Parts: sequence; C-alpha cells; structure tokens
Amino acid sequence: MSGGVNLLQQGNPFSSVQGELGIFGTSAITFVGPAPPPNQPPPPPQYTPFNVRQQVGHFLYVLDSENRRVLVLNSNRFTVLDTINFPGPVDLSISPNLKLMAVANYAGSTVSFLDIDPLSSRFHQIVGEARVQAGPIKVSWQPDGEDVIAVCQGSNFLSIISAADLSVRRSVSGFLNNPVDVAVTPRFVATGFTQGVYYAYVLNANGSVSIYESGPDGVNGIGFNDMVGQIPNVTFPRARGIRYDYASQNGSAYIGHIDENGLGVVSRLDLTSSPTGPQPLNANSGGFVLPPTFRQKEYGVNVKFGGTSATTPVRDLLSGNAVADVCTDELINFGGAAGQATQFNTGLSLPSFRHSGKDGVKGTAPAVTPRLLFVAYSDVGRIDVIEIISGRKITSIQAPGVRSVSGYWRQ
Repeated sequence: MSGGVNLLQQGNPFSSVQGELGIFGTSAITFVGPAPPPNQPPPPPQYTPFNVRQQVGHFLYVLDSENRRVLVLNSNRFTVLDTINFPGPVDLSISPNLKLMAVANYAGSTVSFLDIDPLSSRFHQIVGEARVQAGPIKVSWQPDGEDVIAVCQGSNFLSIISAADLSVRRSVSGFLNNPVDVAVTPRFVATGFTQGVYYAYVLNANGSVSIYESGPDGVNGIGFNDMVGQIPNVTFPRARGIRYDYASQNGSAYIGHIDENGLGVVSRLDLTSSPTGPQPLNANSGGFVLPPTFRQKEYGVNVKFGGTSATTPVRDLLSGNAVADVCTDELINFGGAAGQATQFNTGLSLPSFRHSGKDGVKGTAPAVTPRLLFVAYSDVGRIDVIEIISGRKITSIQAPGVRSVSGYWRQ
C-alpha cells in the first residue's frame, strides 16, 4: 500500500518499541510491527497494519548426486519446484551475494555455475562452466566473492576460479595428499593481523592441513598465490571435514577427528601469530621467503572439545567417535549489514552485499557471534549441542544416518 509506514528498523522483532535492542542481545535489521493506529483527531495518515508480509525463505537447493541433478524445493512446503541436471554433481556452494551457485562435477572435471537470482532473466539456467583439474570433490566460494576454490582429489590440485569471468585463473599443487575438504577465509583487511590476503585451508585424507595463500603476487606482491606449505606438528586423525569459523578474527577453522585414544574431538585450528600488516614477497623490501617459515606465521590448536585433552572449562565427552560434520549457531549476527569492500572485489558488483549476504565480514567485524557448536556423529546417529564458551554438552539429539549439519553462512 502506498504511503504506508516503513517498519524496517533496528529493533526486537517481538516489540513495537523503536530502537530496542535485538532479541538475541545485539542490534539487527528486523521487522517491527504492526504499525500503531493513527492519532484521532486530526485526520489520520495512511498506515498499514502489517507493512511487510512474505514467506520465510524461498528456495532450497538439494544435491542429488546419484541421479546427477539438483532439486529446487520451496523451503516452506518442501515441494519440488524445478529439477536441474548436471554432468556429475558432488558438491555445491552459493556466492555471498546469493546470485550464483557453483556445482562441482567429479566425472566431468568441471565446475558449473547456476543463476539463482529470481530477478534475473536467466534464473535457474547454467550461465558458465569452468574446466578444472581431475576429480573435483569440494567447491567453496571465497567469502568476499573474489574466487571459487575447487578441491580436485583425483589429481592433488586446487583450482582457483575467478568470480569475475567464471574461468580458472590458476591451478596449484604441492603439499596436497588426497585432499578431502577446504575452508576459505575472508581477505584479511581489518581482521587476521590485517595481512591483506586470504587463505584456503585444505584438509588431506591423512589428517594434515595444507595452506593456499592468495595474491597479489609478483614483484610488489604480498601473497604467493600458491600452496605455501603444510602445517607442521599438527594432524587430525580420521578427519572428514573442515569448517571455517565465521566468528574468528584470525581465520580459525573447526575440524572433527579422534584423539590418541580413539575418542571424538573437535579442534579449532588458529592462526596464532603473525607479523601485522601486508608482508612483501621481495626479501629486499623486508619480505620473508618460504618454506619453512610461513613468513613468520604460526598455526596451532588452542581449543579442543571432547576427548581426553579438552581445553574447555567443562570437559564433557562427545557422544560419538566418528565426527561427520560440525557447525555453529548464527542467531546473533550482522546479516543486515553490508559486506567488506576490498580492491579485489569492487569490480564484481559484490562488495555492498544486499541484506542477508553470506559474506564473512560485515563492515570490519565477523558476520556472526555464535554461542553453540553442533557436532554430528555417523557412528551413533546423534548431534551434540555444545556451549562454546564452557564446553558443556547441553543436549544430544537423535539423528539416525546424519552426515551433515549446516548454517546459513556455510561455504
């Protein structure tokens, strides 16, 4: 209705008090309503009892690898709206601005790009395809929208696809040993010791973690745009996946594995120390060479949940010993804020992400402030809910056959 009152403001969605703090303890761009009745007299202005009414959610994309397709569901009714065929889909990832979906095709060694913008004339059409190294099994969109990272298990390669033109700009190898998963950080402009680069942490089947460092490279570069090494003295036995910690200031990631006694553990891998600011590649300009120093960057595990060496105040054991997946809650978030703009994504029409963008940094702060860790186990068919700050196991949920847990910000 024209002339209605705009009720989109910072506030509590269950309150009509303008400016009230968000229900989960932080300001958020939320809907506050209904609008109050007009004063009487004078003649009332136009108003609408409910200014905004829409379904919660729209499209849910489900990977059906066996039948080589992606199903498009209505996320409220879970009815099938569309079916899109791919050569051999095994993984998918959505761009931070919610306009494209990357689909890794193992058999064809390609990454397909599907238009998922409902306002686009090519909605639900494949708009690009990049040929990558053999055997892509995982695909992850860099949180600032710059690149798409494809983990190619069949060839021990990482293919980096530019989001600008959806073509492979570089394929790198070295330090990769049957890679199984990847977690990609935002570019560290205001976070991560302000290094100016982003990292991809690649989990190998033997439990080691290898690191790709982004560019720009070259004479005046600050990053190698290549694999730079494997984290020494740290392995994660029987790890199946690695998940970026969107609450991290310094590029942390969660990894589920077993300890020396075969007990289930979730470890947080951290960039524990680094020189501050961009580091030149040229040694004559004060830069540091590789390997094995990582240019004075050190990684380690300072937080462990479960097992015999938990670091948390409460040392509850996990319910299972085969960690299938982990994720965190996202109830406290800055989803209404714009994502960070860098010199590397400003030409992509991506940096000022619209409301609800999946970018990892909102302005200069991490996108979310989680309170709970969800840990899924394939051996016992359960999901533990763990309080992050204490390590206390709040509850354990029966979930027979569980293989994955996910939140909105997952890559």
